[in-house]
Amino acid sequence: MQIEHLSTDLNGHDATVNLSGVAFGLVAQTLVSTPLGSKLKLDGFLRHSAKSKKLIVQIESFEIN
Repeated sequence: MQIEHLSTDLNGHDATVNLSGVAFGLVAQTLVSTPLGSKLKLDGFLRHSAKSKKLIVQIESFEIN
């Protein structure tokens, strides 16, 4: 999945970061039925992709906000 993180720093500057995300098992099955564009709170960790060495988020659980 593609993740877009939006935040604002203390000076009011907006920042956007786009990352790839991966989930397995029941978490992945549940994410499949989540509507595109949903705001989610993700729990997991950052790691490098074995193939491309890009940084990705491995999702271990999530909540729909």
